[in-house]
Amino acid sequence: MEELVLRARDGDLDAYARLVRRFREIALDQARRITGDYHRAEDAVQEAFVENDAQQCGFCTPGFVVACTSVLDKNPDATLEEAQAGCGGNLCRCGTYVGMNQALMDAAKSLKGGA
Repeated sequence: MEELVLRARDGDLDAYARLVRRFREIALDQARRITGDYHRAEDAVQEAFVENDAQQCGFCTPGFVVACTSVLDKNPDATLEEAQAGCGGNLCRCGTYVGMNQALMDAAKSLKGGA
């Protein structure tokens, strides 16, 4: 992995993308160890993040996935404003908020049985 980091620092976008995927895998593995399995809402949120390009560098992604899952667990009918307030403690340097907002709404719709 150290070689990937060095290549990514030198501007190798493929190495950068592979690092992001690897860090995501690590975060998901940690979540699986903690919870024992993925929660249905978390699956929906993760899928919606991928579909909406809601992750860029991947640094904030685990925090946003957990926050979005929590919002949907507490209120599956949350409005966009309520969802944004529920995720308000997380910051994204890449500015993927539009994708994250759409991912959250899509995950909510998916949990309700929508397409």
